Amino acid sequence: MQKKYGLCLISIGLLVFVHAVNQNTGNLNLLNVMTSLFLSVVGLIMFRNGRKKEKEVKDHGNS
Repeated sequence: MQKKYGLCLISIGLLVFVHAVNQNTGNLNLLNVMTSLFLSVVGLIMFRNGRKKEKEVKDHGNS
């Protein structure tokens, strides 16, 4: 479950990053960039933790 939430946060972070650019001037909105990086990093951490837990459960099931 944690794996799914992590992927969701990563995708939301990437969408925020895409919308951080002003199309008319080409400037970046720093607050949106920082928010997108934060969401992506938190999502990556959640995804990695969920993957580790799945491997642990799978390894304990085989032994």
